[in-house]
Amino acid sequence: MKKEKYDFIFSLGAACSCSVLLRELGLQYASFPLDWVGNIHEKSSTAFLKSAELIAKSFPNWMKKENLVRKPSDDTPHHLGYFDSGTGLFCVHEFMTGGNFESEYPSVAEKYARRIKRFNQLLSTSTKVLAVWISDPRADGEVSE
Repeated sequence: MKKEKYDFIFSLGAACSCSVLLRELGLQYASFPLDWVGNIHEKSSTAFLKSAELIAKSFPNWMKKENLVRKPSDDTPHHLGYFDSGTGLFCVHEFMTGGNFESEYPSVAEKYARRIKRFNQLLSTSTKVLAVWISDPRADGEVSE
């Protein structure tokens, strides 16, 4: 079997486990926009399609302050989850429990602007690209809690 080599490997989500796995395997060395998004409110295949659409359109409406709606998540007790109504994805790792959304938002927005710029630069200069997606079985009803 021929082993492929890729210029750029990135995560499409559906939860942080995909990016964590790529890092553990030594296949990803930086953070990208879709690494830490989840989809606990819908089927993971729907989130996959939303992720692909975001890439194709270069991340319109991504993490705009007015689109972020606080949604609880039992999976991240130290972070506050926010549903991004502009993209339809759920962000769970950006805002700290007990923190202040208004004061935290500017640094989160800046971080994602850097990730999007890095992502777009690598995507535009790479010839062999691998997008990796791991389904979240909780969202697909495959695991009961």
